[in-house]
Amino acid sequence: MSDEMKKYMDILVEHVDDKFKLLAEGQSVIVDRLDRHDKRFDKIEGQITHIDASINVIQQDIKVMKKDIEEIKEDLKEKDSQISMIDSRVSELELA
Repeated sequence: MSDEMKKYMDILVEHVDDKFKLLAEGQSVIVDRLDRHDKRFDKIEGQITHIDASINVIQQDIKVMKKDIEEIKEDLKEKDSQISMIDSRVSELELA
């Protein structure tokens, strides 16, 4: 191989080496960004888990409230019935 060819090959190898260094740096930057995104996703996942647990608690509270409301409705019906009976009795006493 001639000196000129060796010089050309050295320049070519140096150029390719520079390109690989740039690619490695770029890859390093991308890996760092992916790590940051991974941490963000982990944080978001934790927040979603917390929100999901809160929603479950709220759903249970709503079920209890619905049951309480039904009991109150029944109590009101019973009280209405008692008031009607008292009104009827008062009317009877007024007529007597």
